Amino acid sequence: MGVNHSKYGSKKDRAASHSPTKGTQAKLKSSWLRKSDGMLYTRSLPQSPVRPRSIQESTHSAEGNYSLPDIEAESERRLANLVDIIFYQYKKYFRAPICCEPAEILEIGSSADKWVAGVARLYPMCKVTGLTTHLFQGISETLPENASFLPSSSISHLPFRDNQFNLVYGLCALRYIPFDILLSVLQEILRCIQPGGYIEIWQPDYRYHDSGPAGEAVEKMVWTYLKSRGIRPEVVHHMEGLLQDAGFINVNAKTSRASIGEWAAMRGRVMANGILGMLRNMADDMIIRGDIETGEQFKTIIDAWEEEIPHTQVHTLYYSFCAQKPLQDSRSG
Repeated sequence: MGVNHSKYGSKKDRAASHSPTKGTQAKLKSSWLRKSDGMLYTRSLPQSPVRPRSIQESTHSAEGNYSLPDIEAESERRLANLVDIIFYQYKKYFRAPICCEPAEILEIGSSADKWVAGVARLYPMCKVTGLTTHLFQGISETLPENASFLPSSSISHLPFRDNQFNLVYGLCALRYIPFDILLSVLQEILRCIQPGGYIEIWQPDYRYHDSGPAGEAVEKMVWTYLKSRGIRPEVVHHMEGLLQDAGFINVNAKTSRASIGEWAAMRGRVMANGILGMLRNMADDMIIRGDIETGEQFKTIIDAWEEEIPHTQVHTLYYSFCAQKPLQDSRSG
């Protein structure tokens, strides 16, 4: 019996190889297989017409203790893979144009030693600190002497003095910060940066480009889940304005492509495993929070996408933003 392509589009418009296998296809509900709302994907980032609300209008308390993401091993492998992609594309670990010797650099939100150790080895006169929720066993043994980790769960109150760092770097560290508090988090980071220093942050777009129907269904579920947690997945299109409102200048934005699946060899496999692990964590969180039906449905869709990935050339995008702290803080009068 042939596969019904009516709800996916015609065979001419969509290759049959993009469809999940019959067993998992039957499990997918058609309401989740409608084509996602259109969004223009470009390399440039136009200024968003929607301005973020002020802290006074925020629905979250500015005094709240908003935590760094608790990164599990599989997701950490995905971030380590992303470090390789960044280094391959830019021939260095970061884009910010800072003089690294001597310098102080803070990396927020990572619990692997790859980025911190890599920068410390490349610039032995530079002091590199990683702010992390937890340390993997034996991590300190792999670090050079000019690198260290500081366990801390808070990103809204950084345990550092004013004007301390030449660069604050965040690899997907802000992805779970509620949108309404993100401005105050950026202002706290600004406080710790030296005048003329830089912030560089990388954010996922939570879109799975060139995927099949199961991938489109996964994308919809991810956006639904994040919005239920007060997180706006489209925040990458507001980030330039947020950085400017926080007090940064010279904001520069770029995108990097990360391939998912066997078609991209080892890196693609690592990226796929990391993303699938992250998605299953989201489904488990739905169930823990009491939305059992949706969580189980999400798991079914994830399984379907896992079968679909080898038949597609799916990829996702990461947006990087580099901005500078003014030499003269305008708020100081």
